[in-house]
Amino acid sequence: VVLKDAKQEWLDAGMRQIAKVWSGQVQRGRLTEQKAKACLALVTPTLSYTDFSGCDLVIEAVPEIMALKKEIFQALDVHCKPDAVLCTNTSGLDIDELASVLKDPSRCMGTHFFSPAHIMQLLENVRASKSSERTIATGMAMGKLISKKALLVGNCDGFVGNR
Repeated sequence: VVLKDAKQEWLDAGMRQIAKVWSGQVQRGRLTEQKAKACLALVTPTLSYTDFSGCDLVIEAVPEIMALKKEIFQALDVHCKPDAVLCTNTSGLDIDELASVLKDPSRCMGTHFFSPAHIMQLLENVRASKSSERTIATGMAMGKLISKKALLVGNCDGFVGNR
């Protein structure tokens, strides 16, 4: 897992929050201390897009500002493998508009994680008009892998959960 942020202090705060969530799982008896430490060790914090070069799937999760998301997707298009699936965590932005900045828009889809994401079970996976079957299958498999109830929805205002 690669975790990127724009500033070191934000990245450090994110890592502290992840550690806090796993510590809570240890306190509740859902995870051993050893397993929590091993999970935390799997996270690579970074300030650079170059660290995404080996990722098979990327989930962008910045604020709901289309221009910002487009800027990030353009950077991901440069630094990720050509077949990496690029997802945006959005509750209603147009996935087709975002995908339009990619050389290959078929590798883009939406992933709407409901907040707080580490507690809420629902995941809306959003099919864009050019999302490939491989992209959708990868997104659905990712949802299952992280124990979410993943639903496939179309790219429309508010998707399903925010109508």
